[in-house]
Amino acid sequence: MKKSIFLIILTLVANVTFAFDWKPQSNEVLRSDMITFAREFAQEAKGTKAGRKLKRFVRRQERLARKDDYMWMAETHKMVNTLKEMYPPQVDDGQFEAMMRRNTLRLLDYPLHFDNFAKTSPEGIEAFNVATNTYLNDARQQVLQWLEQPKPEAGQLDITLVYNMGVLIRSSEKTIAIDIRWDGTKDEAQKIAENIDMLFLTHPHSDHYSPIMLQAAINAGKPVILPCQLKDWQNDKAIIIDKELTAPKELNFVRICSLRGDQGENIPNNVYLIEFNGWRILHQGDNEVWDIQEKLSEMPRADVIIAPSWNGIQNLLTPALKAPRYRGQGEPLFLPLHNNEMRHTVDHRESYWELFNRKDRMGNTTYHYPPFVLLDNGDNYIYER
Repeated sequence: MKKSIFLIILTLVANVTFAFDWKPQSNEVLRSDMITFAREFAQEAKGTKAGRKLKRFVRRQERLARKDDYMWMAETHKMVNTLKEMYPPQVDDGQFEAMMRRNTLRLLDYPLHFDNFAKTSPEGIEAFNVATNTYLNDARQQVLQWLEQPKPEAGQLDITLVYNMGVLIRSSEKTIAIDIRWDGTKDEAQKIAENIDMLFLTHPHSDHYSPIMLQAAINAGKPVILPCQLKDWQNDKAIIIDKELTAPKELNFVRICSLRGDQGENIPNNVYLIEFNGWRILHQGDNEVWDIQEKLSEMPRADVIIAPSWNGIQNLLTPALKAPRYRGQGEPLFLPLHNNEMRHTVDHRESYWELFNRKDRMGNTTYHYPPFVLLDNGDNYIYER
């Protein structure tokens, strides 16, 4: 019953607020839509601690709206942080707690979709920048704290989302990093580098890497795997994989398969299948050459599949799920990432709302998706098979 009500709420709010994609809205409309969504969220969570907090939050935002045009953004981030602690990442089974997690991240969409590129409201842009920078810095601090945690037990994989598609993946023995953009300090990047064993880059777009992170890994003596030379960072110690590798290539402690695709014209993108310590990780990057991915059906099945939510995920999952299993392996864990990329304009800042409402994403109820987990920047999840 609760699941049905949640789906009704999501549909109603989506229909009231937006058309097919998230369009730029004025601050007043965006704030009002947020309050409408939070009010419905509070009603569904009625009788729980979260419901009471949401109800108080809504009343406060209604009062603040008469006094301050922009404080709602920072306030919404605080509410989301509170709810994320109550509903941490979990396999989304469609039940009450999973739906609470979904709607917590849906609430996050609103302050992150203020149109900061419009340049029509300096005061609003300043409020957005302060709120967003606090949000992103908090996420970076979560990552740094994660580095201090002990490694998981054998048979577990600890995954943390750094930013966008950037993940740190830690087994009981080794840690790999993929597509890490780090906007913190050089010292912080060096700390990350000292705690990983290998760094991969799928393609040379700035939301997937930063030169300070690449250089920190080189300085720490860690292998750096690239699809091509980079214009803003070149180092002869980096390892270039610029061709298809359907047969695994042994490199230190990993075995790498790579499919050569691209994102847009002349942007080479490696789709990596990385095996280490008995785990297989498939990371799509932002590959848009979908036909090359058909070869995944003949390659070993991944344990974890990572893909951008906007990029026709069924075109990756279909061949990946046809891949042969090994040692009684079950379905892989799916991580749909690249949500709310802040360097994109609002209409391309892919929302959690779109993730569950578009048919080419998770909104296709006739498509069989493997178990999936929703992560926000700084979140981590321990996967146990």
